[in-house]
Amino acid sequence: MDTVRISEAELLQDASAAMRKVREGVAVVIYDERSDVAVVRPAVRIGRPLSESINRADAYEAKHGTPVPDEDFASDVRLARDEFEASYVPPSWD
Repeated sequence: MDTVRISEAELLQDASAAMRKVREGVAVVIYDERSDVAVVRPAVRIGRPLSESINRADAYEAKHGTPVPDEDFASDVRLARDEFEASYVPPSWD
């Protein structure tokens, strides 16, 4: 990953330029007169965007027709919910 270094003063003058670099995939190191203060990196994306999932569902429906859940669908969802609830540990502030 490419990296650019900018001073805190440069960041304050033109934060949008720094964010533009991050959106382009560049890590931005922000420093002051003594040392590096922060590194801003592009977020790691996990999974696919919702828009892609919707497009895939629409394409599936256009090709195969409207999907119909099988007779085990409700019990599969219930099982997944129960497994999640059994392993869920709420954050300490709850």
